[in-house]
Amino acid sequence: MAVMVDTNVLVYFFDQNEPIRQRAAIAIIKALSQSGKGTVSAQCLAEFSNIALKRLKPKLTPDDAITHVRDFAKEFTVVPLTEKIVEEALRGVRNHQFSYYDAQIWAAARLHQIPVVFSEDFNPGVYDNVRIVNPFDATFNLQEWV
Repeated sequence: MAVMVDTNVLVYFFDQNEPIRQRAAIAIIKALSQSGKGTVSAQCLAEFSNIALKRLKPKLTPDDAITHVRDFAKEFTVVPLTEKIVEEALRGVRNHQFSYYDAQIWAAARLHQIPVVFSEDFNPGVYDNVRIVNPFDATFNLQEWV
């Protein structure tokens, strides 16, 4: 089963100020990479880049960000942002009250038949056959997903 990771998982991979979440993110990315089940939307790579350059402490350089985006793209299937995803995201905003950019991640997973999204930004649950799981919750068990 494929799993899409949200931007926060990518960011925590580098966030030395959140050591517990960083350890979890490293384990998640490593396990999904090794299992071949990891996916990421192009949107999340863009959001990661923005956060890494502006808010991450220490900030990444543009060259480091390029390297890490390339590394993520090698390890995960990258889902492009399309007109259909934008339309589906708007339906997610309307029907599920998602914030717009969270809705885009949900829509990318839904339209690419990816049944699970790892994110701490959504309320956990199942939305039109896409299950949202908080991988930083104390009850999360990575082995159930890889």
